[in-house]
Amino acid sequence: MDSYPLLRSAAKHINRLLGQPDIDALSHQLQTHQDTLAKTQAQHKALSQILTKIRASLDANKLFEIVTRDTCRLLNVERVAVYRFTEDWSGKFVSTYTTTDDTWDEVSPFGRDRVWEDSYLQETQGGRYRMHEAHAVADIYHAGHAQCHLDLLEQYRIRAFAIAPIFNGMKLWGLLGIYQHSGTREWAPIEIDFLRQVGSHLGIAIQQSDRMAQLKAKTEALTTSADRQQSLTEVVSKIRSSLDVEQILNITCEETRSLVTTDRLAVYRFEADWSGEFVAHHGTGTENWDEIAPFGKGLRWEDTFLQETQGGPFRYNETAAINDIYEAGLSRCHIDILKQFKVRAYAIAPIFVEHKLWGLLGAYEHHSPRAWTQADVDFLAQIGSQLGVAIQSSLLLSETQGKAEDLEQAAEQRQTLYDVVSKIRETLAIETINTN
Repeated sequence: MDSYPLLRSAAKHINRLLGQPDIDALSHQLQTHQDTLAKTQAQHKALSQILTKIRASLDANKLFEIVTRDTCRLLNVERVAVYRFTEDWSGKFVSTYTTTDDTWDEVSPFGRDRVWEDSYLQETQGGRYRMHEAHAVADIYHAGHAQCHLDLLEQYRIRAFAIAPIFNGMKLWGLLGIYQHSGTREWAPIEIDFLRQVGSHLGIAIQQSDRMAQLKAKTEALTTSADRQQSLTEVVSKIRSSLDVEQILNITCEETRSLVTTDRLAVYRFEADWSGEFVAHHGTGTENWDEIAPFGKGLRWEDTFLQETQGGPFRYNETAAINDIYEAGLSRCHIDILKQFKVRAYAIAPIFVEHKLWGLLGAYEHHSPRAWTQADVDFLAQIGSQLGVAIQSSLLLSETQGKAEDLEQAAEQRQTLYDVVSKIRETLAIETINTN
């Protein structure tokens, strides 16, 4: 007969009588603790590996791909998604990774660019997540959700989920969610903690990515600005190489149109009554457009607003940029005129000659709207300013040449008069001698 079971039983009985802990219970607790510790170490190692991958990339889309894929595999969940808030606190999924049957998404799409408007999150501007809280639901039918919320979750066949916030600096940027479709799931605290840490580090990576994108944009803007300044110098040099107004205008239109990359560049000159006409242009919308609706040199355009205000805002050296004539709040009559010449977007800068508004330099788009950048408008304004100086120089030269011609003509007239007077005097002197 085996006496060991009896001994173990007796030992347990004595331990209970003496108030000593159960050896088997202690052993079980120790094993559970060791298992938890091993799982924790494994997840810390997995987290470290994910963070290494995150830090290796500054491309946002690549970051999302790494986080969703690796988290999905490491936590053995059916789906992981990154959700980004918009300004009104609605939002959309910008990345997703799933291990579920592909046919599910065909039945009920759940993926990138999917808009999800949660009225609670909108009304509370992020709800509990703005307080850095995570949230886990083991079964949507036992979580006390409102029926409308349940309907939304059922639409995407979500049965259980856990969500952690993603912060970009101090602002709630979005959410990192893990989802179960096929059934309920009891989320372990270690899993929620893992999700929270991944979300936190993803936020830092997004912030770094944004900063790098901003730095890149600034660098590109500086490069573009430097290129534009070089182009401006070259255009001004070409403009100043001629003192003929017509040639100056043609050079300006051709060169500026190429640099601004627009359908048409035109110069409009004001008359004394503040009506005016286009005195130069370059470019057309498409072949034969100008045969249908002429837009170019010699075209008179009587704008009642400019006439009534004697140049409107342009007389104060302001510029104007309209990205889309149908979205700019223009009057119906103004839109009708622009439609007549198939103008969809435009940017205009003033041209001053001797501190007086001489005309306008306009860039026009015929095919579609255009989002004019500040660099575009500033460049147009600089060209307009230099064009005014060139026109003034040409006019001054013409005036000087006119005065020189007048002086030369006057000198010739005086010489002729002198010659006539001299001949008269010679004639009178001869007649006096003959008389004597």
